[in-house]
Amino acid sequence: MSTSIGRNKQRNWREIGVGMVVPVLAIAIWQAVASMGWVNPQVLPSPLAVWERWVA
Repeated sequence: MSTSIGRNKQRNWREIGVGMVVPVLAIAIWQAVASMGWVNPQVLPSPLAVWERWVA
């Protein structure tokens, strides 16, 4: 029974890790695409521009 609990905890940590990495990776790709000028900033501004606008 303890082996099953250990596996569940390991799986939960893996799911949490993936759940944290995916949004960070998506924002990093978004920032890179916006910085390279591949998209019109009026259509999709960079995360940094969004953050600056939100904080200001």
